[in-house]
Amino acid sequence: SRAMQGIRHFLSEMKQLPPSEVIRVSRMYRNPLWKVGFRVVCELSYVIEMNLFFSITHFQFGETLYQGGGQFGPILRPQLEFVIVHSGGASVTVDGDAHRLIEGYAALVLSRRRLLYSYREDRDTRVSWCEATEGLPPALSVPGLRTFPLALPVSRRMLELQKIGVDLGDDAGLASDALRRALGVAVCQEFLYQARRLRSDRPIHQAVR
Repeated sequence: SRAMQGIRHFLSEMKQLPPSEVIRVSRMYRNPLWKVGFRVVCELSYVIEMNLFFSITHFQFGETLYQGGGQFGPILRPQLEFVIVHSGGASVTVDGDAHRLIEGYAALVLSRRRLLYSYREDRDTRVSWCEATEGLPPALSVPGLRTFPLALPVSRRMLELQKIGVDLGDDAGLASDALRRALGVAVCQEFLYQARRLRSDRPIHQAVR
């Protein structure tokens, strides 16, 4: 429909802006109709994001210690993963854009073409991760995610969900796979929930170090 085409066009325009600019523009307008329209578009983008998460059929959890630096990647395919930096730090390059990840922060990383992690050389870095391994669409693009920061202070729920996933290990079977998938979707949703609270200027959980 024309309405949906307009929404897609709006989202594609927002995708070109940095998150800080999108937030600034959204607060500039005092017209109630514009505010309602912006809210509707944001909620619809949330539905699109959730459809992406629920289309994923398999998640994998893990934890790694990088001693004295190192790299992971490059991953040359569409990739979606949730990462917590428990100690140390890293730089992540997503489709050519570099971002810094510090201790006590979590990131929801979405790449379409190329993903590379580089870890600090002056200290050890411990990370845990949740990777979507099956069910990602070939042409991965979720414009709504571009309106959020890539990294946030980790919340207690993120830590708890991630720990359950890591503790599952490589347990096989329908029940383990179903639980792993539910945990993967939940940790992504928790990240977006905290991002929305941050965007609306309400306090979020303090970083747990």
